[in-house]
Amino acid sequence: MVQANPSALLDLPKSDEEIEQALFKAAQQGMNHALPRHSKFSVGAALLTSEGFVFYGGNWERLNPVSIGKSNCAEGSMLSALVSSGVKHDITHIMVIGGSAGDGGLCTPCGTCRENIVSFLDEFGRDDIVIWVAGPEGVRAKFSMQELLPVRTGMTAFPDGKTVTDADEKQAHWKVFEALQTEYLPKAYVPYSNFPVAACVTSVTGKKHYGVTREDAAYGGTSAVRSALCNMVMEEGKEARAATLHIVTHSENTEIVSPSGSDRQALREHCVLPEALKIYMPLQQDVGAFFLNELLPNSFGPSHLDKGKQSDTSAVVVVE
Repeated sequence: MVQANPSALLDLPKSDEEIEQALFKAAQQGMNHALPRHSKFSVGAALLTSEGFVFYGGNWERLNPVSIGKSNCAEGSMLSALVSSGVKHDITHIMVIGGSAGDGGLCTPCGTCRENIVSFLDEFGRDDIVIWVAGPEGVRAKFSMQELLPVRTGMTAFPDGKTVTDADEKQAHWKVFEALQTEYLPKAYVPYSNFPVAACVTSVTGKKHYGVTREDAAYGGTSAVRSALCNMVMEEGKEARAATLHIVTHSENTEIVSPSGSDRQALREHCVLPEALKIYMPLQQDVGAFFLNELLPNSFGPSHLDKGKQSDTSAVVVVE
């Protein structure tokens, strides 16, 4: 019987170079098994655990285009393989392969995958891990998880220099936060998390669009940020672009509530430039202020799909 996953059990310790080579081969397997039915963009991902287990996965997209948004990233397939195995979930290294040879793009994990990976790191108290990003020809870049997802919900302080200091500007932002907390936050439907969130997206036209969290029993639902973005698109059309975001939870909260990884990816889709969209969040008496590219650095976007699409056969690579 062929055991498809895990693809290998490494005899640790190994050098970073040896780990990189092993994960590259495993991620190639995931890329070969990918099913990018609509995007034609194959991605493979592989991880190494502290016990030496290697797991891989490929992205797949639903056949029905009506529900394409519920497809799975390569990193999600990889993490599912890890969980299904029953081994310890302590991840130490990750490799992601995507795009076409020579396209020059970086197929970094999307916002959702970054946050999913972090949840596994938090489980074992890991602050950081190595993530290699590759094309079919080899590794193109190396990141830490801290670099890819630097500000997260649950932090108790903003980084130095990332708060609003002007008194008048600060007061203006607090008026938006207070309106969200009094008028919109009570409308959130959160029977499972009991963690309401409200958001205000202001478009480049200056029009404000509001949203709240909505959950369902399948532990899905819609975030406040995505609700606000949907309202922006409905009211202003598909070419509408976000300029700023304000996001809040209940006033007693003593931790940062930032847009989730998937929210950041959605904002990436509906902004003029990631370095132009400003995001504001309260923490006690402070107002944190970040550009989207600071919260989702080296992000994957529409231009990567255009440059990195593969033909039906070009994504297939030989694993020796």
